[in-house]
Amino acid sequence: MKLLGVSSSLALTLCAALGVCAQIERPEVAALLYVSFDDSIEPVVEGGEVTVTGGEGLKFVEGKAGKAAAFGEGDCVEYHGLPALDPKSATIEVWVKPSFDNKDLDDHYYLRFLREDDSSALDINFAATHCGPRAAMRVGGKTVNVHADFRSYADKWNHLVVTWDHYDPDMYSLRLYVNGRIGAYADFREMEAPELLRVGCKSAEEATDAKALIDEICVYNRCLTELQVAALYENGGLGMAKLDVIRERVASDDAVRRQRMDTLRNQRKIAMVTGRTIAGWNDDIFEHLGIDPPPRIDEKELENADLNQYDMLLFPGGGGFDLTEPGAEALRQYVRKGGGYVGVCAGCYAAGKYGLIEREYYPFRERGRVEVSLREHPVTEGFHPSRKLDLPHANGPLIEAGDVSEVPVMYNVGKPPFACVVARQFGEGRVVVFSAHPEGDNEARPLIRNAILWAAKVTGIEREGAQEEQ
Repeated sequence: MKLLGVSSSLALTLCAALGVCAQIERPEVAALLYVSFDDSIEPVVEGGEVTVTGGEGLKFVEGKAGKAAAFGEGDCVEYHGLPALDPKSATIEVWVKPSFDNKDLDDHYYLRFLREDDSSALDINFAATHCGPRAAMRVGGKTVNVHADFRSYADKWNHLVVTWDHYDPDMYSLRLYVNGRIGAYADFREMEAPELLRVGCKSAEEATDAKALIDEICVYNRCLTELQVAALYENGGLGMAKLDVIRERVASDDAVRRQRMDTLRNQRKIAMVTGRTIAGWNDDIFEHLGIDPPPRIDEKELENADLNQYDMLLFPGGGGFDLTEPGAEALRQYVRKGGGYVGVCAGCYAAGKYGLIEREYYPFRERGRVEVSLREHPVTEGFHPSRKLDLPHANGPLIEAGDVSEVPVMYNVGKPPFACVVARQFGEGRVVVFSAHPEGDNEARPLIRNAILWAAKVTGIEREGAQEEQ
């Protein structure tokens, strides 16, 4: 299946240049620019100096952490000579308390990052057309917008975060978060490093004032993950002290990810089974997952293969599987004795056909995108527990929910809703099946990697009373 996203080839090129995607070495988290507005508009800058203009009439009131600046009509502050911001990867954070409701008929600009010649820009503002926050990245005359509809809260503190990343396909999109949860995301074009930050208005000539309290502006030197952004929100009252919390969290997350991927590559072995009309996933998918392309086993040769050498078998999507009866029995015995099974679409049907999943399957002959809801499980690790995703779907089945403890992902279809992903024990082995195609979406692809890690028993292992192998 062709990966979605107009710039996936660029991300793949970067992965090839820098090594396996999951192993990219990133800098320690640092705040390149921090404005606390504690009775001052002066910033704390990582290396170099920033020239500040405007803001002479600003008032300071009680803020989210310490004081905040009250941006009214005509108030605007500019910070020139911004520290070098990596245009490929960054996180921008701000707390905003609007004085208008979410049905206001005017746009209100909070932050604008731009080149001095206005050739490119990143805006964070309230968009009247969507009654909520918006992030807009303009590059080369083209603008990408992400909106969080109806998620602007008057007279309350709103935590707005924008991230982007050209290094890691897991975090590739331009993302907008509101109060610790992702509001919207979209593919984007890389902008030039901004030179100017304007706070409180779009420009001196345009009446698009913030009309809000603004506090705790922070620009970080790398893209933070979904749960790291949630941690920013949870520690919003700490002021600059939150940086130590986030730095420790990011270092721990990086270490865990490296350890897991090292274990998968060096201590586990996986293979892919191909069916009658399945050429198998192309190498691009595995490179995006940070996994070496596995050897392939033809479905008719399953009973003759030495399956015991593999920790997990992948049954990908495509035309379908038609195992011989000895092959089906070899598969069941392999999993029952401790092997792992991950099936996608056709591989999901196969798991039901050959007795690895004991639930009713119903045809769902639709192609397109289907909304799903996530539940806490090793397969959904790294996603906020209340997260919803739009997954590519291509005729995969609806599956009865049954034991909901085995269902990490539910379709928002049917009453009660049907399972999209089932993860279960089968004897000593583990089985994960996907009705939809997470591998075809930048945002959802980590679900496949998580499933492989769990099915291959890299994660979810109990040792000496500790829940998970780290």
